[in-house]
Amino acid sequence: MGPQLPRVSVCLGRPRPGSAAEVLGFESVPTDRRDDEGLIPAVDRLVRGAGKGPRDLRRVAVSIGPGGFTGLRLAVAFAKMVCEVTGAECVAVPTAHALIRRVDAALRAERPGMILLAWKRDDVWAERFDAGDSIHPASPGALTPIRALQPRPNEIIVCDAELEATMRTLGLVPPGAAMVRPRFDASAVLEASDCITPIDPIALSPLYPREPEAATKWRELKKRGK
Repeated sequence: MGPQLPRVSVCLGRPRPGSAAEVLGFESVPTDRRDDEGLIPAVDRLVRGAGKGPRDLRRVAVSIGPGGFTGLRLAVAFAKMVCEVTGAECVAVPTAHALIRRVDAALRAERPGMILLAWKRDDVWAERFDAGDSIHPASPGALTPIRALQPRPNEIIVCDAELEATMRTLGLVPPGAAMVRPRFDASAVLEASDCITPIDPIALSPLYPREPEAATKWRELKKRGK
């Protein structure tokens, strides 16, 4: 991902037929600690604070990316573990589906949106949504060269500050575009999960837009015979 790291958060919710789930608790997890030292206690506090136990969990939704390699891997592994142990349904939420829900509703109702994630060097993961639709992407997300993005006039563009600066330098910010910062929020993942069919936890996997650097370097060293 670019220089901005997403805020790690967890939330506990209760379904409400016909409307968004009720959020019972929300907690941010410090990003300067190992995920297994912060994530598990945070979930435990939320569940106990609501007077519930692990077996009361009915659904686990997790943001699958694109994003940082280690953070996604740990989040997905944790979600798998919880679902396997408790029997809860498992829902894989593409990060773009959560981010579009944190764009101003009035703005989203009138304009199409483009979510830009996991940018690195010359390319970025891009996913578009039509105006008023935060459920079905206009097209599947894909890793795209930054110079080939072709943003539209008046489009909502969700990206971090450094990517925006790069796009402006390249003349890629069209007239009237609404530049919006991504808001990484576990409650948005909860909202998005209502529109996604649960899967077998075994099938849950992170969405990595490119090969991890460690794997790339290993292949290069192997080619050199080292």
